Amino acid sequence: MADELPDGLVIANEAGRVVLFNRAAARMTSVAAEEALGKFVSDVLPFRDSDDRDWWVFVDPYHGLSTRTRHPERSLFLTDGIELLIGARWDPRFGPIALAGSGGLYAEILRDTAVRLAPVTESEAEAMLRALRIAPLLTGARGRPSLDLAAAAAALAALSRVAATHPELAELEINPLLVTRDQAIALDARFIPHDRPE
Repeated sequence: MADELPDGLVIANEAGRVVLFNRAAARMTSVAAEEALGKFVSDVLPFRDSDDRDWWVFVDPYHGLSTRTRHPERSLFLTDGIELLIGARWDPRFGPIALAGSGGLYAEILRDTAVRLAPVTESEAEAMLRALRIAPLLTGARGRPSLDLAAAAAALAALSRVAATHPELAELEINPLLVTRDQAIALDARFIPHDRPE
C-alpha cells in the first residue's frame, strides 16, 4: 500500500533501521528498496532529495508513534494547486470511516467534507472528492487548469485501506494533500494509535 502513495515514505523501527522504503523513495534517492531495508535511515536518506525537498520519516509507527516530520511544502510551488484533507478514523459503531474535505487553512473554516465507510475504491474516493463544494476547483473552474483528481483519489483509497487493515490506528490524516496538475503530494500527516491500557 505504501508503494501506492504519491511521495517518498520511509518507515524505520525503534533502532532507526529501515523497515519500509517505498517506490517513490527509491526513485527519488536512486537507492533500491532492497538495498535500503535494514540499514540505518541516516545511511540511505539524506533528508533532502535532488529537488531540495525535505522528507518525512515515520519512526516505530505502531509502538508509540514517535515521528520526525520534515516540511516539503517549503520548496513546492503552490500556484495552481488545491489543498485537501484526507483521512480515516475508527468509529466504535461502524468501524473504519474514510473522510475527504477542504484542507490546509480551510479545513475548519469551510467544513466541506464527504464521509464513507472504509475501505473505498479509487472510483468511490473520486466520487467523494467530486461531492465537495470545492470540486469545481479540482476540475478546472473558470479557466483554471484541471488538477490530478485521479492521484488524489488514489491517495484517499490507499489511506482508507491502511485504516481498514490496521485497527490499532484510531486516526490517520493527511492535511494538507496538495493536488496539482500532475500529482498529489502529502505535505503533513499524523497517525494516532488507539489508547493502550497501562
